[in-house]
Amino acid sequence: AEPAATVAEPIAPAAVSPSAPHAAASAPKTGPKKPHLQPDGKRDNTVQKINKLDVKGRIQLAMKGSKEERSILIRDGTKIVALAVLESPKVSDGEVEHFAAQKNVLEAVLRAIPMKRRFAKQYGVLRSLVANPRTPLDVSLGLMKHMLVQDLKNLSGNKEISDTVRKLALKMFKQKMETTKKD
Repeated sequence: AEPAATVAEPIAPAAVSPSAPHAAASAPKTGPKKPHLQPDGKRDNTVQKINKLDVKGRIQLAMKGSKEERSILIRDGTKIVALAVLESPKVSDGEVEHFAAQKNVLEAVLRAIPMKRRFAKQYGVLRSLVANPRTPLDVSLGLMKHMLVQDLKNLSGNKEISDTVRKLALKMFKQKMETTKKD
C-alpha cells in the first residue's frame, strides 16, 4: 500500500498544476524557443503566450502582468479581460491616457475610464477621451465641461470627432471667450 501512495504523490501535483500540460506540450518543440532569444521575437512570444491563455489566465495576467502585456490585453475582445487591466494596481496614469486615446479598445473600456476617480482626476486622460472618436457620445458630452479653452478650440476643428461634440466645443469656446472679455 505504501509504494502506491508514494507513486501517487508525485503524479497528483503534476496533474493539478496548470502549467504542466503546457510544459509537456511545448517541451518536444524546439522551434518556438529560438525566436524567444531574438529581441525582435519578444513581442510575438508575448502575443503567443496571451493567445494560449484562457479567460481566467488573461484576467490574472491583466492584474499582475507587465506594461507590454497590459497594452495587449486592453484591446482584448473579451470585455472582462479588458476591464481587468484598468483594475490592475500596476497601471499608470500615462498608460491610461494612452488607452483613452486608442481607437481600437472596447467601448466599455472608454466608458469605465472616467468612472474611476483615480483616472477622472487626470486632465490628460479626460482630454484624450473627448478627442477619441470611439468614445461614446454621452461620455464625451459629459466630459466637455472640464475642457480648457485651448482644448475646446482644438476640438472644434477636429474632423475625426462627431459633429455634436465639435459644435458643442465651438459653442463652449465662444462662451468662455465672451466671459473672459467681460472680466
